[in-house]
Amino acid sequence: MDHLPTCSKIYNTVKVPYLGEIYDNQGFFTFPERKGWAVEDILSGKYLEQTPTTFTAFLQSWLFFGSISEVLSCPLDANLFLCYDDDGTSIITTHCFNNLMQERREREKVMIFDDKLDWYSHSHDILSKATEVMNQISRKVASGVVNPLDPAIELSIWVMLSTLQYELAHMFYTVGKIPTRRIIDDGGPPLALPPLAPSLSCSL
Repeated sequence: MDHLPTCSKIYNTVKVPYLGEIYDNQGFFTFPERKGWAVEDILSGKYLEQTPTTFTAFLQSWLFFGSISEVLSCPLDANLFLCYDDDGTSIITTHCFNNLMQERREREKVMIFDDKLDWYSHSHDILSKATEVMNQISRKVASGVVNPLDPAIELSIWVMLSTLQYELAHMFYTVGKIPTRRIIDDGGPPLALPPLAPSLSCSL
């Protein structure tokens, strides 16, 4: 998660294992079906019928990589997100994230209003679904079900969803971009947006 700002205090690096499948860039909401999963089964806890590694690999591809690809509107190259530990283990790096984010913001500058609204609505729906899935897994764990997710991968998904939420809000807090009032007046969702600083681009 090396896209995050550095801190004055030194913390141990969280190494997030890569389980072998990048997002296929063919649509977020139909991804589970393409991979043989049903969202309803995931929400009801039927993922317990699969091995933890199989389920975690699916979620990493869908919720981590898929959310990045869809919100930043770019196909993903696995090579940009991979590096190797001393023992040769594949781990995830997000060093390219801020460049991809800036490229999206540059494209936004020349987007017409309707396209901006479409991007916002699509991205909002994706992050809402991803958060719903993760919250449901957390509820199952709180009820006594064994957590099937690798702790580092679970953390990486939550951090990335939080980061992308701030990117979603960016268009409302940059001078000259779309005011919230106009979104609502033009039929957009009256969402409660957090009072973010204009320069804030990522979340811890």
